[in-house]
Amino acid sequence: MTCPESGTWYYKDKISDSNTTLTITYGNDKKGLYYCEYDSDKKYYFFVQGKVCENCFELNAALFGVVIVMDVALTAVVMIIIFMCTKKKNPAGLAHPPKTPARPERRGPPGQSSEYEQLNHTRSQDTYSIVNRTG
Repeated sequence: MTCPESGTWYYKDKISDSNTTLTITYGNDKKGLYYCEYDSDKKYYFFVQGKVCENCFELNAALFGVVIVMDVALTAVVMIIIFMCTKKKNPAGLAHPPKTPARPERRGPPGQSSEYEQLNHTRSQDTYSIVNRTG
């Protein structure tokens, strides 16, 4: 901590005289209000608050950004490898569509045949005894 001018540092009680900076080794017991007093009526306050643990470390924003970019790049590489490995070497179908087999030509019914007899109109009340033409 740096005071604007040389002064006396206080934390609950007097700590040191005539220094512009105060350096402390931070610990949980060092939390609280610090101030320096100079010119006998001017005070400059510092409030120290934090949490300290043995395994804590500060993460740099640039390092965090690099980790995210590398993660996205690695994911893209894995996706490309999977795409290349699963891509079919041969097309699923044949290159040329197969030709449909030739069908014999349909011809209309021959003139008079025993297969195409006229309906018997004498039974006009029976089902299917009358031909209804539509269209």
